[in-house]
Amino acid sequence: MKLLNKFKNIFVKSKPEIIWWSTIPNLEKIHPLQRAKNHIPQWFKNTNINIENEITYSNVKKCPSFPLYFNRGWIITLWCDLLLERDELGKITWTSPSDKFQFDFHTDDQFKDYLPDSIRKEIACIVKPICPWRVKTSKNWYMLQLPLFYEFQQNFSLIPGVFPSDIYHQTNQQIIVYKSAFKDSNRIVIPKGTPLAQYIPIPKKDVKGIVTEETEELKVYEDTSLLFISSMFRNRFNNLKKCPYVHDKKK
Repeated sequence: MKLLNKFKNIFVKSKPEIIWWSTIPNLEKIHPLQRAKNHIPQWFKNTNINIENEITYSNVKKCPSFPLYFNRGWIITLWCDLLLERDELGKITWTSPSDKFQFDFHTDDQFKDYLPDSIRKEIACIVKPICPWRVKTSKNWYMLQLPLFYEFQQNFSLIPGVFPSDIYHQTNQQIIVYKSAFKDSNRIVIPKGTPLAQYIPIPKKDVKGIVTEETEELKVYEDTSLLFISSMFRNRFNNLKKCPYVHDKKK
């Protein structure tokens, strides 16, 4: 019990205040920012839970990590069509439908030149959108920028990172465009609405933790929760909060 009591004050319970806005007037009316929970990948939505004779069999739809991940934060999707063209020398240029929508490039000596050869030779360029979206979080809260891994984009990926959104509010994404994107043509279009990045608020200070050998108390704690989960066919993790042992320990 003494060991578990050490964890009581580890997590910050206060919630950050978050404000989003756009530098392009009225953009939010035609292309609003989306909560992540409203942008769950279609393949996951289409996944059926395997049920036979009231017995539910495991698949990805039952894993709690997926909905917990999909429901976190906000999603920025591309706010306009983006045309990328490559000439015979491999130089990339961009075109947008309006001068309101601007883009730029990270030069090779800013990032690409320092990468391992195995990945560097696969990169055509790194596009830096001049993103119109800004975000402000309350003091001591930052934003974690993540790629949309479960969208399984083939032509590009996003560089993840953390930025101090309590004092710095730009959300410029860094998009790695691969040479394979131009295998069939010297021009590609990344359409408006393409998911670019997920943003999740995190505390400024790293969370303290304890690394220890397994104790009898910790073993009982884990064994009890696993036993409770394995005693049901459905809603195993949703009902875990009802486990009397877990509930009592949180008091």
